[in-house]
Amino acid sequence: MGSRTAGGKPLSVGEVFDRGPNGLGAMRLVLAASVIMWHSFPLTGTTIEWRPLEQLVSSFRVDTFFAITGFLVLRSWERRPHIRNYVRGRLFRILPAFWVNLVVTALLIAPIAMMLSGGSVSALFEGPDNAFAYIGKNASTWILGFDIAGTPAGVPYPGVWNGSLWMIPWEMLGYLGILILGVLGLSGKRRVILGLALAAWLAVLANAFGVLPGGWYSETASRFGLMLLSGSTLYVYRYKIRYSGNIALIALGLFAVSGFLPDYRLLAAPMLAYLIFWAALKLTSPKFRPKNDLSFGIFLYGFPVQQTLLLAGWPVMNPLLFGLAGLACTIPFAAASWFFIEKPAGALKRLIEKRAPDPRAYSAASRD
Repeated sequence: MGSRTAGGKPLSVGEVFDRGPNGLGAMRLVLAASVIMWHSFPLTGTTIEWRPLEQLVSSFRVDTFFAITGFLVLRSWERRPHIRNYVRGRLFRILPAFWVNLVVTALLIAPIAMMLSGGSVSALFEGPDNAFAYIGKNASTWILGFDIAGTPAGVPYPGVWNGSLWMIPWEMLGYLGILILGVLGLSGKRRVILGLALAAWLAVLANAFGVLPGGWYSETASRFGLMLLSGSTLYVYRYKIRYSGNIALIALGLFAVSGFLPDYRLLAAPMLAYLIFWAALKLTSPKFRPKNDLSFGIFLYGFPVQQTLLLAGWPVMNPLLFGLAGLACTIPFAAASWFFIEKPAGALKRLIEKRAPDPRAYSAASRD
């Protein structure tokens, strides 16, 4: 795919995006798999001592996910700006698979892990932090407990069955933020989106130097706000920003050196947003458009599966080899999540939307 028109004019990101299929699905799958690879370091007790490298490799995947969300979810609202459809779409995408993951982790994975490790299965169902409490207190998506009756124990990263879930409520807040902008009629205002992104950047800067109160919550809110708004800014300026390999190369170089900053996102946030879409728009071949989206399932099940491997006596080995083993064992869970939960939920959502009256028709009728 060329980056210029027939007349030689450089194409914009928006023009390339509008041309048709892209590899965003494949990129999400790669990012989800790389989450498992990264988790293999803390789960095996391995640390990266060099701070610039640790900043980059520990955070860019989740940050890139938020940049993608900022672009695509804002686009979704702009294309169909109706509250009910928007909320339904977001909830059907996240909640069914998330809720099933809580149940499977508490009632299947944790008991199996206890049996394999010689622990007490019955202890999982005793006390205030039992398996059913784990499901109930986390069902809102705001994670209030990561352990089940004090397990897992005896592993390098104890007391956490699924450390990946901590970012789910922040993603839900991101959806809410875009909805609020849409309802206020600000979602398509380029200067508003850019101004919010700059405000989030200033908040990240202030947090990097300990100026803002709030500690972890302030840092996380500014972090994900900046990444979400970086993707949204790319969307609203998509016809103003050139699609260029040279720009992508510069963005990659800036990302590489951003780890030397107190917070790498101060430089890397817009770079990650540009890079992920530049790469995805290069992948036009059908082989980069998977028919089945296992990325969310891989994200949901990778952590508990890896903890189970360790509890079962898997040797603490090279983190990369352990990551590959964890990925191989996670794929069946991810496939089950997609075929039995996520895909049917998507079909149900479309059926509901097909049977429901078109909100645009209702709005038009109400004006007559």
